[in-house]
Amino acid sequence: MSRFERLAAKPKEVTIEGETFLIYPLGMRDVKMFIDIQKSDKAQDEFLAEIMLKTLKMTDPEVTEQEIERLPMGTLREIMEAIYEVNGLKEEGTKKEFLEKIKDAQSGTA
Repeated sequence: MSRFERLAAKPKEVTIEGETFLIYPLGMRDVKMFIDIQKSDKAQDEFLAEIMLKTLKMTDPEVTEQEIERLPMGTLREIMEAIYEVNGLKEEGTKKEFLEKIKDAQSGTA
């Protein structure tokens, strides 16, 4: 084991509506997804949905995209915040825009 092993990101335990989950950080191979968000014409929310699906599949391999789509916006917001936190990302740029979209959808202004 190298000295870098102790620096590796660890999963974060999150409790949402009484359910406890481990949210796993994305790895080096997944960084491309975050870079693509900035470079692509593809909607940012589509990329963020892919990130959420990939992360939740690591948490529960049996979760389906349809199950995620049925989650309330407040729950999606909590999950996305946990994903950003476990990956060491700050609330600026893409994250801030995505969270604002969720807030707008919750309040009916989207």
